Amino acid sequence: DHSYFVKSVERFKLKLEEILVVLNPLKIGVTSFGLVVDGKNLTKIGFYDELAQLLHQRKIKSIEIRRGANLAELVSFFSIISSRLITASWSFREFKKVSIVCPAA
Repeated sequence: DHSYFVKSVERFKLKLEEILVVLNPLKIGVTSFGLVVDGKNLTKIGFYDELAQLLHQRKIKSIEIRRGANLAELVSFFSIISSRLITASWSFREFKKVSIVCPAA
């Protein structure tokens, strides 16, 4: 993976660790218009809505991240969700602290 990509994931991991102190696991619901975290709809135009659309197009219903997710796991996770196509053949069992829920194929 590109070094800028890995640096971005490192920064995300630092913020994530702060969030997971308060909210463990971090559960993110995905709709076509926004994200849902801790029962709150996040629909900020230009960020949450674009991220939600990206995940929704990939048929991801929710994401759950638990304390202890390591950098390699997060890099793999972001590589998968940023790929153009997620299919039933993808195996998410390799992740121990990150879960992706997609509809049954």
